[in-house]
Amino acid sequence: MAAFIHSLLRSYLVLIIVLTTILTGCLQKLDDENLYTFTGETIADYMENRPELYSDFTRIMKKSKMFSLLATRGSYTCFVPTNEAVNNYLTEKGVGSVDSLSQEEIMEIAYGHIIMQAYLTTDLDEGAIPVPNMNDRYLTVSFEARDSALAILVNKVSPIIIKDQEVVNGVVQTISRVLSPSNSLLPDLMTENPEISLFNEALLITGLADSMRLYVDYDWKQLAFIPKATSGSIISSVRLPPDKKKYGFTALVETDELYRSHGINTIEDLIAYAKSVYDEVYPQDKNLYDTLYTHRKNPLNRFVAYHLINRTIYYNTFYYTYGTMEGFDCYDYYETLCPFTIIKTSDSDDGIRLNRSKKYNIKGIKVLQILNKEIDQNAINGIYHYIDDILVYGTEVREKVLNERIRVDASSMLPEMMNNGLRQSKKVYVFNDEYFDWLKVSEESRIFYQDPTSGNTCYQGDEFIIEGAYDLTIKLPPVPEGTYEVRFGYFGKNTRGIAQFYVDGEPCGIPLDLSLYGENVPKIGWERPGTNPSDPYGYENDKMMRNRGYMKGPNSTRIWPSGDILRYRAAALRRIVTTKYLTEDESHYFRARSVLNNDNLGFMFDYFELCPKSVYDSEEGEDVD
Repeated sequence: MAAFIHSLLRSYLVLIIVLTTILTGCLQKLDDENLYTFTGETIADYMENRPELYSDFTRIMKKSKMFSLLATRGSYTCFVPTNEAVNNYLTEKGVGSVDSLSQEEIMEIAYGHIIMQAYLTTDLDEGAIPVPNMNDRYLTVSFEARDSALAILVNKVSPIIIKDQEVVNGVVQTISRVLSPSNSLLPDLMTENPEISLFNEALLITGLADSMRLYVDYDWKQLAFIPKATSGSIISSVRLPPDKKKYGFTALVETDELYRSHGINTIEDLIAYAKSVYDEVYPQDKNLYDTLYTHRKNPLNRFVAYHLINRTIYYNTFYYTYGTMEGFDCYDYYETLCPFTIIKTSDSDDGIRLNRSKKYNIKGIKVLQILNKEIDQNAINGIYHYIDDILVYGTEVREKVLNERIRVDASSMLPEMMNNGLRQSKKVYVFNDEYFDWLKVSEESRIFYQDPTSGNTCYQGDEFIIEGAYDLTIKLPPVPEGTYEVRFGYFGKNTRGIAQFYVDGEPCGIPLDLSLYGENVPKIGWERPGTNPSDPYGYENDKMMRNRGYMKGPNSTRIWPSGDILRYRAAALRRIVTTKYLTEDESHYFRARSVLNNDNLGFMFDYFELCPKSVYDSEEGEDVD
């Protein structure tokens, strides 16, 4: 018995030694990677070591229990208001000290000043900071010339007065005013601005203010698990389900002063102006709905609705620049709340322009960065921007500006991507069928979104992958009525399957094998431009490919961030799905259905093109850009 006990004790001792070794190794690893950093100052140390500047905000952070977070290892940006800034805030609130604030107010202030990623001011562009604060609100950055220097303002009103103080767990940006963004819905926030009273009156009588009152879809349920990516087409191993489904809106607004400069002084004047524009654009509806202001075919309703977009667009997200070659325009197209209309956004030498056309020398309407810095334009469910001229969906827009090849990234077509901060967020997301309003898939499908990854052969660097026995339908952007080539942009890969395409329910040609591409497919006949001496630019090869229903990738885009131009990449292709007359009084849909019974192969869609006959069949021919 003694021998047995002795043996048992020896076994326990060995086990304890082994466990101790393992735990020691684990703790050393944790200490290296995940635990506190004790060298140098943390954000918490930085604040506490300078009580003459930050004692009041330090007290707020301690009362909120967030002070300990700022003492841990991580990567944070903390916008720290000075004692003077906190005292001014307390005076505005009518209270005497930090202790007089409610716990809810304390938490809102604390959460509102922390971003869970470190940003130097050199990392920031005009517009929204890419990562929201801990209140899930996006802070905006603007620049202003002051006393021969460039001031950096947060939310327009709070200058950064001590910038870029790097500490071991992030960056401290000292600000001279407490951040206190509005918690109003967008239409309510707009009514607080007397400079846009006429637009607000039109927004009210058309009933379109009520169209911008959505904030969160509380009925949507987050995925209970993350489906496995079986085809190997998702590069990253981290697949995140979004944790919310938020709505967002953008209003593009003229001021009363701008209206007055055009002889529009009253709501009656604005009604008459809208009628003069939209009776010409829609002659079939002339005089039918003039007094029915809430009807979607009423001229004033159309006028106001064309100013509204169902996604939150900050100044730096009107278009995306990933992969665009230098010398080419950056642009995007967004559907507006005016039925079956889109608006074009693009860069220019003097900022962002709406409905600009270089071909027709139409300069478009400028989006103004700051008009009144004391007025908050950022609501809880959207933002409004001032513009420098009257915005209409007139005959010039319909017949000239939009009479061009309309290339739209897939993530531009889905408002949820921008409203929830998912687009270009450097992560891989997984979705269920209920997340998107304009994209529907079969129940057994898995939807993945992958944003820019180095070396990705995609337009703007991102892509959607549908895996499983897929059957998907996506709504196409509305375009002016006419004959169009509907094109599907993709890149071939051996993990792709074979898909049958449909437009508006009609099957289009033979199924597309997405696993084959370029020089590997004789029927496509792809040749790299510059390799055939008799066809140095590849134009004859382009014609041959078009005859077979294919096009090379665009010449204006390269593999993100600095690789081959897509035109020179065999995997980057466009399939001409169909040539079809598209009406402008109904929605049009693209459908892709797997023809294989193979759950391990996927479907990739990257971008779409809607190219009018006036472009692809013109005498000079369509450019390769």
